[in-house]
Amino acid sequence: MLTHTQHALHQALFAHLKTRTGGLPRIQRTGAGIRAIPSGPFFRGIAFACLLLAVSTSYPLRADSAYAYSENDVTAIFGNATAVGKVTTRALNSSSYSGNGSITHTGPLDPKQTYVGPTTPPPGQNSFGPFGMKGPGYSRADTEIEGTTIGALDGQNVAEAYRTTPGSASDLAFDGFEFGITPTVADQPISIEVFANPNMQVATTGDGTAQANIYLSVTISDHATGATLLTWAPNGTLDDFTLVGGGAVSAQEDPYSLNTGINCSGTCSKSYAPGFNSWDLSYEGAAGEQYDVLVRWSETVSVTIPEPASLGLTGGALIFFGLVLKRRRRTQDLLTGNDPRRAGGSLNSF
Repeated sequence: MLTHTQHALHQALFAHLKTRTGGLPRIQRTGAGIRAIPSGPFFRGIAFACLLLAVSTSYPLRADSAYAYSENDVTAIFGNATAVGKVTTRALNSSSYSGNGSITHTGPLDPKQTYVGPTTPPPGQNSFGPFGMKGPGYSRADTEIEGTTIGALDGQNVAEAYRTTPGSASDLAFDGFEFGITPTVADQPISIEVFANPNMQVATTGDGTAQANIYLSVTISDHATGATLLTWAPNGTLDDFTLVGGGAVSAQEDPYSLNTGINCSGTCSKSYAPGFNSWDLSYEGAAGEQYDVLVRWSETVSVTIPEPASLGLTGGALIFFGLVLKRRRRTQDLLTGNDPRRAGGSLNSF
């Protein structure tokens, strides 16, 4: 909303554009030589540039902000299964904050937290609760794997970002487990049970945007051929798996999705925290067969603040000022005979 003074200024500038005729003369070449014609393009140009500046400063910058948080604590248990070899684990943290760079840390169990941004100090290692909307902004990810047997694959992740200045920030926290298994009791299915307690939050003001996501999947492959036999990605329905090359699935429970996201823009606040629960699926393949298993879960967030629109108006006004002043200098050069393009007693038109 314009103030009374700002409105009066705008009206005065528009009137000036329409009526002003004074100023430096415009140059015209005739058969008798050069003559000056009264005109007002210089002052009209100055008035227009002033108008752009006035409009760009009349509207205060909006209080833009964007916040996203995604955390999950997961345990996966494989029943009627005997491990073949050791369980290989991989944890990864990755954070990016435009203007301050990016960083990635990986390790088998507990890689160093990644943290980028002007807000200091960062939270401590393995701080999985919300750090919140602090300072001008930051980007962080943290992961810890605690259980490494097929009787309890356990890990907790967090990805979190906050921004109040133009730019973007994003984070990824990832846990992965690879291992081989065979059925302990022949002709009995392998049971897979997952326990999880996801928590996502997003909030924005002004022109900010925010996104938070969670992901979890279990993949079983044939050890001899490498062919994928089963992919399970709990989504809140019983139609949450892909079965290839035979086998059977039974004993399913899928209370809500572990593969989903929430987003915000404008003035907005959302959350996804359905509470602690369990997911179950049993898989029966060929008797005595060895399987390769891959279990993965991750959290991602991203936030963005756009450049203020008033900066474009201000930039346009400054460019127009430059063009007007350049025109004025060229006019003065023609009147004084200092135009560098003048050669051989002739004047090139412009």
